[in-house]
Amino acid sequence: MEIRNIEQLYQDEILGEKRDLLEKFRLLLLEYNQKYNLTAILEEKDVYYKHFLDSAAGVDLFEERAKVAEIGSGAGFPSMVLKILRPDLEFSLFESVGKKCEFLRAVVDNFGFSGVHIYN
Repeated sequence: MEIRNIEQLYQDEILGEKRDLLEKFRLLLLEYNQKYNLTAILEEKDVYYKHFLDSAAGVDLFEERAKVAEIGSGAGFPSMVLKILRPDLEFSLFESVGKKCEFLRAVVDNFGFSGVHIYN
């Protein structure tokens, strides 16, 4: 499997075809962050670089239709970004903080994701 370089990944995925979906996720993150303080990173540029691009860096590391477990899912990084970029992936998300689980469920509902299971 060939791994894309970060600059190409940013151009292709973050600024390219998935931009609208990532922007929808960013707005949902900002909305829930007001209630739950999910992240201190709120500036648009910072969210794209520090959350989205960092999360997307692993997009090519998974086989097609891989089943992925994430322990300590927090605000959904990298899992939700990877799900946006790779809808074929299936995620089991384990998060001990209820309010973060509520946010993750809101993301799943808003995006109509299948194959995402959240455990509290």
